[in-house]
Amino acid sequence: MAAISIGLAGLCGWLTFDISAGVAACDAGRSSPGCTELETSGTFRSQDVVKVIGLLGFLPFVAGTLLGAPLVAREIELRTASVSWTLSVSRLRWLVAIAAPVIGVGALSVALAAAAGLLLVAAYAPAMDPWRTFEHFGLYGPVLVVRYVAVAAIGVLAGISLGRTLPALIASASGALALFFVLNATTTLWLPPAELPTVDEPGATLGRLFVRQMVRMPDGQLLPFEEALAIDPELDGVLESIEFGLTADRALDVTIREDAALLAGAAIVTGAGIVLLRRRRPY
Repeated sequence: MAAISIGLAGLCGWLTFDISAGVAACDAGRSSPGCTELETSGTFRSQDVVKVIGLLGFLPFVAGTLLGAPLVAREIELRTASVSWTLSVSRLRWLVAIAAPVIGVGALSVALAAAAGLLLVAAYAPAMDPWRTFEHFGLYGPVLVVRYVAVAAIGVLAGISLGRTLPALIASASGALALFFVLNATTTLWLPPAELPTVDEPGATLGRLFVRQMVRMPDGQLLPFEEALAIDPELDGVLESIEFGLTADRALDVTIREDAALLAGAAIVTGAGIVLLRRRRPY
């Protein structure tokens, strides 16, 4: 996993350097293929960035599963755990000794790639604060390390529960996949959406999180666009269309709340694993 993380970090670093050079050329008035995109949308080579950042977003789920699940499962399956437990070694100390180094090294590897992703996002959208944006939300930066820790905790619990490497990997992968979909579905639930201000400048809407579109009817009532369309298919009586969502500056608040929930969940899962480990038969 370290090699994969380093490879992704290197890819992000190379693309960051290339984009920074292109943006500098545009600022200096020299012709560059991405200058038109930079002027109209505020981004540079966004299609390339989407591909790389997309790969980066899967890293904590893959790393957490592959590193967390086999840790205890392999030891129980090979009966080395039972040998350690019969030597009057505390099971909690044993768990810390085998899990902490591996999970710690994995966290450092993910952190390296996450930092490279942060620099990449900062480079491709010069006017956007990478800490306060919903653009590529959850796919770079410290949140990747938090997600990795949560998935690794799920993997360790699966290994303790099942005691077999392959079933633990399958269970951990299923848990990681479920967590992935839950996180994507709950981004808009941490804060209530508000009316988004109307802006006309190119790239001014970059980093916003659009939630829904509402329309104001002649009686002043706000209705979702679909309901208004059902009432008035031509939308002749609509006074205005209003977008609701979260502005870019609220992204950090959402990140903090999500990270806190993930760390709390990881702590609960870890606690459950420790209780189960103490009660588990040594095979």
